[in-house]
Amino acid sequence: MTRQYEEVHKMDVYDEQTGRGVVGRMADILGKRGFLPGTVSVNGIANALVSGLISLFVVDPTGLEKFNPIPWSVPLWDTIKQLNKVTKLGSNCFCETWSDILLKALGENRLVYDAL
Repeated sequence: MTRQYEEVHKMDVYDEQTGRGVVGRMADILGKRGFLPGTVSVNGIANALVSGLISLFVVDPTGLEKFNPIPWSVPLWDTIKQLNKVTKLGSNCFCETWSDILLKALGENRLVYDAL
């Protein structure tokens, strides 16, 4: 990927919005104004879609793999929900953040897999 290619996707020549792409910045503004924007990328993370506030949903072009696809295996969803989102005195910010991201990703996986 060339420097020019990256700059076109970021459209941030003076690096005032470091790390965010032009569409991601638009999504941030829409989110701040009460809309519920979302960004979807196919085949990897697109620099233009990187946002500071809105999560990026990446879809693999070869298809979507179902979480815990073997029907006769131990159901993992209930165990994962039980282990995550359990806040205790020793819990830290990293644990809570990781748990939120994991549960959100699994929920999105189920939603998209059912839709396809």
